[in-house]
Amino acid sequence: MGGLSSDATDRIEIGDFVSRSVTWRTLILCGLAVLAEGYDIGIMGAVILALKDDPVWQLDPFQLGLLSSAALAGMLIGALLIGTLADRYSRRTLIAACVAIFSLSMIWGATAPTPLWFGLSRLFGGVGMGGVIPLAAAFTVEYSPIRNRARNYGLMYCGYSLGILSVALLAIGILPVQGWRMLFWLGGVPLLLTPLLWRLMPESFDNLVGRGKVEEARTLAQGFSIDADTSRRLIAAAQYRPVEHRAGPYETIGALFAPEHLRATLCFWLSLAIGLLLVYGLSSWLPTLMRQQGYALGSSLGFLAVFSLCSAAGGIGGGLLADRFGNGRVIAVSFLVAAGAVIGLSLVNDLVVNYILVGLAGYGTVSTTLILTAYATSWYPPRIRSTAVGWGLGVGRIGAICGPLLGGLLLRATGGSVVYSFWAFAALAVVAAAVVLLIPARREPA
Repeated sequence: MGGLSSDATDRIEIGDFVSRSVTWRTLILCGLAVLAEGYDIGIMGAVILALKDDPVWQLDPFQLGLLSSAALAGMLIGALLIGTLADRYSRRTLIAACVAIFSLSMIWGATAPTPLWFGLSRLFGGVGMGGVIPLAAAFTVEYSPIRNRARNYGLMYCGYSLGILSVALLAIGILPVQGWRMLFWLGGVPLLLTPLLWRLMPESFDNLVGRGKVEEARTLAQGFSIDADTSRRLIAAAQYRPVEHRAGPYETIGALFAPEHLRATLCFWLSLAIGLLLVYGLSSWLPTLMRQQGYALGSSLGFLAVFSLCSAAGGIGGGLLADRFGNGRVIAVSFLVAAGAVIGLSLVNDLVVNYILVGLAGYGTVSTTLILTAYATSWYPPRIRSTAVGWGLGVGRIGAICGPLLGGLLLRATGGSVVYSFWAFAALAVVAAAVVLLIPARREPA
């Protein structure tokens, strides 16, 4: 490429040249897709008490943990598979397909006659869910100005928390009257979103160039009213590849372990694994843990609602703080906030105090993990961005799978005591904070 350096090519990106309407359209569509995923993930925390009391299935805490982890196992597959395919095929088509997959799985779950079929439906849906976040992350970062990436990512990703909030609020009214299956039927509604995603989502400019569709990328840039000279520079930047990363997907994955990326990759993987363990462990078991503390069903689901509401607001606020003070410091402090809040929940407190602590825990886990994902997305160069996030979240799903299992195992091992569960989650949050601080500074602007 005529001597273009990595620094020169990574410095210019299309997000700084598209109109605000394009940025906001992308944010809204990605936010809706992530909201639908948040509903599907949050549904297990909302229905787990109803499943526990189901007189036909008669599930114990460990079996409930396995069912909660089934979708997360599918998400591991989806994040690794679709995150890699997203650098090879149309990202717009893939994100629409992912939403269709997990929406259909919710209908399957609503009709499941046995726990086995229910678990298989969750596993299948998880494949689609695992692909949405890497794709939404790549779209949001690509079509956001560099200076506002963390903020925009927080805005987009608050849809995830709003999805959990919506299922928690719906569960309060629906569960006692119509049962848990109705919540799954409602989870199939986002199937109607897929045509809008395919039709209205802008195709990825970087992805088109990376797949050799330069003329299509040039036409896309013209549609954004980007002048010819800027289009040429953007195409040159997107075309740039070190020689060792040109051949195919294995070389792209191998770039994550290049000397300049290795330490960051390991730190991102470990911190994402712990962060997702906290997110899914707490969101799956929080109503049950609070019920064990003596709260009624409505109050227990209310805690889940507060958890998700504060994580949504925290995603926006945390993104603003990260843009101003730096990702690493903000993320580390936020994990420590989560640790303190979770330890506080293990104590005997007034209802209002517990609501405050649950809100802080929601911010310190869900919001912090989404800012961490945005950090990883912007840390890597555009040529391997989707692969990096897909594999980071894929490995992180190992932690996500362990979250519900850990809660179930600790409850079973301690005869229902919640103290050790809260302490275990708090200790892991402290470890995550330490790991984040080990992520090296980005040598090249992303």
